[in-house]
Amino acid sequence: MIDLHSHILPAIDDGAIDMEMALDMARLAVDDGVEVMACTPHLLPGVYEPKPQDVIARVAELNERLMDEGIDLVVVSGCEAHVRPDMAARVKSGDVLSIHGGKYVLVEAPPTTLPPHLDRMFLDIIAAGYTPILAHVERYRWAERAMPWVQNMVLSGVLMQVTAGSFFGDYGHSARELAMRLLDTGAVHLVASDAHDNVRRPPGLRKAWNLVHTELGESEARIIFRDRPEIILLGETVAAPQKARAEVL
Repeated sequence: MIDLHSHILPAIDDGAIDMEMALDMARLAVDDGVEVMACTPHLLPGVYEPKPQDVIARVAELNERLMDEGIDLVVVSGCEAHVRPDMAARVKSGDVLSIHGGKYVLVEAPPTTLPPHLDRMFLDIIAAGYTPILAHVERYRWAERAMPWVQNMVLSGVLMQVTAGSFFGDYGHSARELAMRLLDTGAVHLVASDAHDNVRRPPGLRKAWNLVHTELGESEARIIFRDRPEIILLGETVAAPQKARAEVL
């Protein structure tokens, strides 16, 4: 499996506090069947502002340590970029890291309020030649009220990522219900761990894989957990499912 949203990169945001914790997280991920993880530290102006070159250097250092420790995991660069009006220009200039240097960028929206021009920002990113991935869509408090908006974004080419733990109530009842609703309507394009540590928010996708396998079958589980993330890492074009129905959402 491939995990495209994690905070395993040490001492850069609110994720792994040091290299030892990062290595522990890597061991947990491997034990759970994960082969590749994207390091996606927060990019939030005024709070977390890692420089792209620093992230890339730290990812290389972590890969070296993983090899030295015999941990069979590969990590790649990226970020979780908080929305801002000039996002498209910043992605295009390289100030906002795409995943593995490709054409996909992980974007985080505000938790309580849907920004009035978020759809315009996503369309600008698409026009610039990139595909936005909306991080943990089910956990925004505004998301349930904005399902028609989510549907429109899916139809526009935005990918929706759900956190594995949301399926099991780790982020509350509402997030769980919305995660299952999105899954049932075909609006879950990726499932990721959003791992932050080795205890409270550890990595791991196997439990969510089993749930999706049960709900949708092996073929769809492979697409969500392996095939589509691999296409993203290769920089190829994802054919996002278009079966999320507005009348159901």
